[in-house]
Amino acid sequence: MRHGLCALAVAGLFGWQSDPSATLQLGQSSERQLAGTETHTYQLPLDANSVARLTVEQHRLDVAVRVEDASGARLADFDLDSRPDGQESIIVIGDAKGPVRITVKATYPKLPAGAYAIRVDDIRAATDRDRDEFEAHKLATSSWDLENAGKFKEALAQETQALTLANRAIDAKNAFHGMLLLRCAELNRANGDTTEAERLFKRALAIDDAVLGRENPQTAFVLLRLGALYTALDDYTRSEPLLDEAVAIAERTLGPDHPRVSTMLIAQAIPHSFLDDYAFVIACYERALKIAEKTLDADDFGVLALVNNLGDVHSRIGDYAIAEQYDMRALAGLEKKFGEDNWRVANPLLNLGKVLREQHHYDRALELSWRAYRIREKAFGAQGSETASALISIGTIYRAKGDYAKALETFQRALDAVESRGPYFHYTLLTLDNLANTYEAQGDIAKALACRTRADRLRDKQIALNLAVGSERQKLHYASQLSDWNDRTISLHARLAPDNPDAAAASLLILFERKGQVLDAMSGGMVTLRERMNADDRAMLDQLTTSTTQLATLALGGPGKTPLDEYKQQLAAMEAKREQLEVEIGRHSPEFRARAMPVTIESVQQAIPAEAALVEFATYRPFNAKASDPDEYGASRYIAYVLRHEGGIQFADLGEAGAIDASVVALRQALRSPLRHDVKSLARATDARVLEPVRRLVSDATRLLISPDGELNLIPFEALRDERGRFAIERFSISYLTSGRDLLRLQLPRASKSAPLIVADPTFGPAPQTHAIYFTPLPGTALEAQSIKTLFPDAMVLRGTRATKSALAHAEAPALLHIATHGFFLQDSTGAAQIANPLLRSGLALNGANARSQGHEEGVLTALEASTLDLWGTRLVTLSGCDTGVGDIKNGEGVYGLRRAFLLAGAETLVMSLWSVSDFATREMMTAYYRGLKQGLGRSEALRQAQLAMLKRADRRHPFYWASFIQAGDWSRFDTQRVSEP
Repeated sequence: MRHGLCALAVAGLFGWQSDPSATLQLGQSSERQLAGTETHTYQLPLDANSVARLTVEQHRLDVAVRVEDASGARLADFDLDSRPDGQESIIVIGDAKGPVRITVKATYPKLPAGAYAIRVDDIRAATDRDRDEFEAHKLATSSWDLENAGKFKEALAQETQALTLANRAIDAKNAFHGMLLLRCAELNRANGDTTEAERLFKRALAIDDAVLGRENPQTAFVLLRLGALYTALDDYTRSEPLLDEAVAIAERTLGPDHPRVSTMLIAQAIPHSFLDDYAFVIACYERALKIAEKTLDADDFGVLALVNNLGDVHSRIGDYAIAEQYDMRALAGLEKKFGEDNWRVANPLLNLGKVLREQHHYDRALELSWRAYRIREKAFGAQGSETASALISIGTIYRAKGDYAKALETFQRALDAVESRGPYFHYTLLTLDNLANTYEAQGDIAKALACRTRADRLRDKQIALNLAVGSERQKLHYASQLSDWNDRTISLHARLAPDNPDAAAASLLILFERKGQVLDAMSGGMVTLRERMNADDRAMLDQLTTSTTQLATLALGGPGKTPLDEYKQQLAAMEAKREQLEVEIGRHSPEFRARAMPVTIESVQQAIPAEAALVEFATYRPFNAKASDPDEYGASRYIAYVLRHEGGIQFADLGEAGAIDASVVALRQALRSPLRHDVKSLARATDARVLEPVRRLVSDATRLLISPDGELNLIPFEALRDERGRFAIERFSISYLTSGRDLLRLQLPRASKSAPLIVADPTFGPAPQTHAIYFTPLPGTALEAQSIKTLFPDAMVLRGTRATKSALAHAEAPALLHIATHGFFLQDSTGAAQIANPLLRSGLALNGANARSQGHEEGVLTALEASTLDLWGTRLVTLSGCDTGVGDIKNGEGVYGLRRAFLLAGAETLVMSLWSVSDFATREMMTAYYRGLKQGLGRSEALRQAQLAMLKRADRRHPFYWASFIQAGDWSRFDTQRVSEP
């Protein structure tokens, strides 16, 4: 749980006392220096029927102005313009009891001294519009006091009334009008109506943009608060740009060390906390605290909010001793400043509860957390995220204590509190997860599985929406989160319910749906697909994009004031509209249908040939629902699920991933050198851990459809040796998949658009002077190209300077694409870790590749660019180069590289290499492979027969020679006939 505070505006937190010292008169201007906590108070003689308008010009100083009646009672506060050289506009209605008091104080007493000039611009008879305007200011001031006291409904009522009066009294295009809209938006959000809050934030932004301009601190603050709303809705795609822009504007207009920048850094850091980017969060908070402690009083809310949030983030990363120090400081400060029952006090109380829970001080943790809940319930009501998050925290303490009955009761209360926000709401999923964990700890597997399955189905919808609209970084974050979510589902089956077919189905289904899902979303395939569509289909695709965005906004935003039943109907209608668009687009575009089709275990099972077995490998961490946070997960393990065309799901838990990965690494090193004599023993050792348990489950299958995970992506299973000393290739024909989901895509009809294309022997250019990567010439690939051309006479061959990236980009679904060149994969040691999108870390070298230092990348085709090629209808892509099948490994995602990119581009089959082999051996392998294709062998079997032929030769028996190439995708016969798309 995250219990963060975000400091808001400072208006209303004056805390000053003043004495009259001067009299203001019409037409006179008084300019004075002001420093520190000094206050200047003026008397303004004004009868009850008069209105005065004043201007306070700020010179290197931001001032706050208070208006009091003759008795000293506060009427209204004015602190709208935070620019040190801006101005405050004041309106005052006279007081029958005597002169009105005007008091001026520095908004930030610790900032350097400055000056201001105050003048009375006008005194005249007050009109109804004047009285409405002044009353609006008075209501806005008292509304702030109510908010500070946690009386959000009362505060919203007064702020709404103030807005109504302002609408009557002044032009709608007014900075004060924008501020009232901002305040109403904030209070609607506090009361749970995020839809209305968003509408009002946008109205405020439009006014401030028009009146003040974008480069204004008030405009920046609206941007910030709108961004903070999107953060709370888990909509980081929209939140982060707004927050970043707001901070940048504030730094430019106020200076990088202004206290308001400190406040804004809090909001900027919060989405990074949800994305687990704790280094960024801590750096933001520490910078903000340094500014705040220098420019604000020690008890200022801006300081205390930062102290609270630092405690929260240190608790998140397990630094409980440091977290406790921050939490105690925040609690003491907030209690002293606002009172023990103020809504802000709940945050450090909950943070301390978590720290105490981890220290096993359960009773004290419960005492503080229940106190926090009561505070939030009083402030926010029994429904909504604030009270639900407190209940979730309390439930985790009960579970850690072993009081599962109380934990379940508390989590159910939390679920009741948030279900009104809709099924996609973050806390709905979090509560379901905790209910599943508690049932699991209690030993009630049936209820644990029901909650876990329900959460998985809702989460899959949420993932799909976020991946559809999210940034690259957010998609990568989902990849990391998927691992945690998958772990719990798989662990429930493998560890606690191994004989439960529903648990097995739940685990296998999430692998089908989620494996490689983030990588698919990160590719540029949908953009390229749109470019290949006709105008009508593009229009439908644009409608789908709009519909998806609207659904994401509605789903993540919650119902607001809309009744729950009506909100659910709206969601259902929008989901149905989106599905209808997907179906209609799919009728016109099989390529789109392949991307959007639903996945079920039954549909995948039907696509498995009778002689084949699908083997779905996965890594997972055993989950212990009885343990506390740091110890919830055990060491990572491998599991293999086996599915045949008929029969149930079978599985084998293969053991700890560390030992298996070490075995894989050792085997991979031996495979890469023909001089290694231990390859057979290493192949046997790896087989015993990985494939032997699977063989017991596949029965009489002769074909394995393998979906690897983790380091298993980087070895050829064909080279593993069984108990009898046979290589796997001698018993099985093997094809590789990203997941069983690929089998559904392979069933869709595709037609080639052009003749086979062979790209070989590019002219890389002279050795570069300014970067380390150098691609040496490959003259042997010219002979390879000629050999293939002999077998496929209609093939087009591009060599030398014609072997270009542009030629590949303009190719239209050739029946066959053979690329003979260097492949590359940039390791972290080369600085590639700084490249955000891992699809940019691998690629192919083409004509001019060595000229990259001259400022262009025309000689390199990255995996990201490869994913956008027009290959829908290409029967086979062969990457005849070094390491074309390797890339950045992500558990649950596969290989981020060329391997997946060409399949995403539409290729039915991909042949690629896992290590470097000589030009001569590669040419020999490729010639034999293509000869087998021409003879009618399947795309997998042709490669297998070429490899078996090598295996029989004494000089080629080492797997180095025959096992380097693997085949992914469709294994069936290669149809050389070219068919045009209808």
